[in-house]
Amino acid sequence: MRSRLGPGPVFVYEWLTATRRWQLYAVRAAFVGVILIGMILVWTSLTRSDRSGQTVSIQEMARYGEAFYSTVVAVELTLVLLAAPAATAGAVCLDKARGTLDHILATDLSNAEIVLGKLGVRLAPVLGLVACVLPITALSGLLGGIDPDALFGSFLVAIGCAALGCSLAMALSVWGRKTHEVLMMTYLILILWLSFPMLVILVALSLGLPFPRFPLPILWEWLLCTNPYYLAFAPYSDPGKVGMMTYLGFLGVCLFFSGLVAGLATLRIRGVALKQAGQPAGGPRRSRSALALPRWRWLPQLPGPSLEDNPVLWREWHRSKPSRFLRLAWLLYAGLGVLWIVLALRIVNSGHRGDDEMIAAMNVFQVAVGLLLVSVSAATSLAEERVRGSLDVLLSTPLSTRTILAGKWWGAFRQVLHILIWPAVTTAFLIAGSGRVIAYLGLLALIAAYGAGITSLGLALATWVSRLGRAVALCVVAYVVFSIGWVVLIFLVSVVGRLAPNDHLILPLIMGSPLYGTLFATLAASLEPLRMPGGGAEVGVGTFLWILIHGGAAAALFAATVASFDRCLGRVSETPGRPVPGSKKKPAAELELEL
Repeated sequence: MRSRLGPGPVFVYEWLTATRRWQLYAVRAAFVGVILIGMILVWTSLTRSDRSGQTVSIQEMARYGEAFYSTVVAVELTLVLLAAPAATAGAVCLDKARGTLDHILATDLSNAEIVLGKLGVRLAPVLGLVACVLPITALSGLLGGIDPDALFGSFLVAIGCAALGCSLAMALSVWGRKTHEVLMMTYLILILWLSFPMLVILVALSLGLPFPRFPLPILWEWLLCTNPYYLAFAPYSDPGKVGMMTYLGFLGVCLFFSGLVAGLATLRIRGVALKQAGQPAGGPRRSRSALALPRWRWLPQLPGPSLEDNPVLWREWHRSKPSRFLRLAWLLYAGLGVLWIVLALRIVNSGHRGDDEMIAAMNVFQVAVGLLLVSVSAATSLAEERVRGSLDVLLSTPLSTRTILAGKWWGAFRQVLHILIWPAVTTAFLIAGSGRVIAYLGLLALIAAYGAGITSLGLALATWVSRLGRAVALCVVAYVVFSIGWVVLIFLVSVVGRLAPNDHLILPLIMGSPLYGTLFATLAASLEPLRMPGGGAEVGVGTFLWILIHGGAAAALFAATVASFDRCLGRVSETPGRPVPGSKKKPAAELELEL
């Protein structure tokens, strides 16, 4: 193989292709638009007093600058951690599915040119998003309240997160076979990384350790510095603890691990491609007599659907075994659930006041991560068959459209049942002392309603969007934006409508977000729900309201999917007298001539 100077042919070709897509510039414009909306929200919240015609003081401008910095950094880091894996997860997986990776490996291109070229093309747009924020925040620094060192340090943190997220997704894409599985695994690893300090706090408190005064405080400070959100907000929340050397050290560690995983992918891409050649998508076949992990034969099996009732659902229930990535992702998720159960049991036995909030935080974390995994996989069942062409075989059968979609929906919704296990067990420790069974059932029904809405949304996007990666990305973005953006929207409405923070409408409305809905519904089942606003009655109203809203939205999305399925997939309509999608009705005179 000849050594070349420069980025290499793979980078040049894919960069020319990527820059001609309008989605690159649309995402960049939408990101700047979100930043501007954040500026408006912050300004409205700080200037809502009745002082028309008065000049804003310098102190208020400085407070606005500080609040704007917090908003921009939070949006920037969240978007980078979501966009970096999404942009890179299919870098090698899609080439494997199309068969083009074998053609690339047959050329004289080196492994470094292939891996680093693909990585550079995916990393450049993410860094472009980070660069878009720099002029806005630099101009906002003229208002005051924004520390230049904190501003520059936040950009170093964002660059480190972008490099690590892209490199990790790129390395997993070499071993993975499906984009959504690589994306699920990458998100789960990043979530574990971000939540590791919180896990340490919960474990320390449940074990009765003298937190935050550990035997080695310097270790706790180093542990906090591994969290990018702490580093970004430390100049204001913990002044004097973080300096420029800390930001540079974080960037250096991120670049080191990025280079490590990228180098590992470079060394192993040919060996992995040769090993996976000719194997099914789920991995090598195993003997049924062997002790196989995917079957979980030592666990009781859930009752499956009948073949006569819905063949599609029966196939979804008994389809090919999940891949190693998918099994590992759900195994890590189950490990988190077991950890929460152990900690919740210890917390309940301690009997300390205020421990209910810790169990509620555990439920919020477990449900939020589980629904994120569901949002990644909700659109894949239908979209993968659509890409592979096996959906055409299913459409040629006499099964009705509603039967096909109902089987796909229930096949995707069964993952929500796995999510319900962990909050059901941890909250059961609370109702054992409180006896609030109605609130307990309301919590489970609310989580199921959240999952039903996400499942219907994924199925609808898989029908309306032909590209698998785009459908998955839209479903994930919709879940994250609604979970966080709904709270921001309620805040904006309360500011414009001049509602008090303790208004009776705020709590039921804010429960539309899966984060706050799970939090307040768990607290309603605790021993002391009277500490909540309204004594828990408002939580009951919000739970019932959002069960109906999310359930109704799921039913409406499913009905819209059924109505548009034949037109989007090109299937002959089941309604008598309705023309085939894409065809034109011939006039009566032309029909008479043909007869």
